[in-house]
Amino acid sequence: MWRSPEAHARGPVNKPSDIFSFVLDYIFAVHKHIIFAVRQYELEEGVDPLAVVIERHIFYFADEDGFNGFLEHLGDNPWVRVFEVTRDGFKQETPREPFASWNGVDDDFKSLVCAMARFDPGKRITARQALEHK
Repeated sequence: MWRSPEAHARGPVNKPSDIFSFVLDYIFAVHKHIIFAVRQYELEEGVDPLAVVIERHIFYFADEDGFNGFLEHLGDNPWVRVFEVTRDGFKQETPREPFASWNGVDDDFKSLVCAMARFDPGKRITARQALEHK
């Protein structure tokens, strides 16, 4: 639950992966909410909790450009298809709810979280940039 999408896909992990993981801790510290937590009552029978976690990664943090950059980062990884199918599952009746659109969240906090949790690892801010963020 505290891992970057590329770590879940067993793809290349690096410092941007750590930035993503850290921002999940930061969200918890500020809002006491584990955004990728999957409770047993939320699962339909036979659904793997990891499938829900991947869905939430996309639900909260993936825009089209970031998603495409993420797929490029994964290369020929077999998990690419899993992420594509999950993305394609969002429909008009179940639209994404990006973190940037959440109500009751400080705008500076949203800005920092969104910069740290960009879906494309190559577009995430660095630790130094996070520390310098307003």
